Amino acid sequence: MKYEIPAMLKNGSGAIVNMSSANGLVGLAGMAAYTTAKHGIIRLTRSAALELAESNIRVCAIAPGYVATPRILDSGKEALDYMAAAHPMKRLATREELADLVAYLLSERASNVYHGQCSLHRWRIYSSIIGLEVSVKAKEGMEVQALSNLRHI
Repeated sequence: MKYEIPAMLKNGSGAIVNMSSANGLVGLAGMAAYTTAKHGIIRLTRSAALELAESNIRVCAIAPGYVATPRILDSGKEALDYMAAAHPMKRLATREELADLVAYLLSERASNVYHGQCSLHRWRIYSSIIGLEVSVKAKEGMEVQALSNLRHI
């Protein structure tokens, strides 16, 4: 954001999507440094979103759970089953689904979404925009919802 924000301020608008993790929303034993870093991204995103909103710059964070990347897919069946079981839908997110969500958040269709975090493993976009409630169809019939005025995540 160090270089993006000055360019966006000069341009008069912009959108930033930071990448966090579901571990940034909860704590896990044995992962203190990782969880702290991912939690920090979410808090940085919220602060930047509030600071930059009047400058027409939107800032959101994505907090995916397990994503089917080549490294994850090489983990073995037992590990993959464990990771899939951690998701309500009992499957991993795909990289394409993550990319679609980022593309949506960067698009003008999401021009009123800011100061939010997207928890992909729960398939919800959490946003603090008052009065906004929209549904966006994602790939394969999944529904991504933008919910307004959420105070506790």
